[in-house]
Amino acid sequence: MYASGHDKIAFADQVGWKNVQHFRTGPEVKVSKKLNLAFKYSDFWLANAHDALYNSSGNVVVSRTNGTAGRWIGQEFDGTTTYTLNKITEIGGGYGYLLPGTFLQLTTPGHSYHYPYLFYSTKF
Repeated sequence: MYASGHDKIAFADQVGWKNVQHFRTGPEVKVSKKLNLAFKYSDFWLANAHDALYNSSGNVVVSRTNGTAGRWIGQEFDGTTTYTLNKITEIGGGYGYLLPGTFLQLTTPGHSYHYPYLFYSTKF
């Protein structure tokens, strides 16, 4: 009913689709019939160094349009655990950790970003 943009590009939800090149990889492990673990690595680059970094809403987060901050936004490490309670209900949690690359280090205070979360999902 209320779809989420969470995990469409990465778990920390700090980078949107606009002006970004994204590489993502990582294994998913089905520990049991009901328990699933997922680990992801993402690497983010600006597609155009003379444009801004945008969030998932399409708004500018930070920019240096003269191109002097480079293109590398940073890298993110994510982990998620999902447990299936029954045919329609899942619970879980995860953690996203974004490390700033050259672009974020030169255009922001350059701190890493931590994003822990819990979730409940049901189908109807």
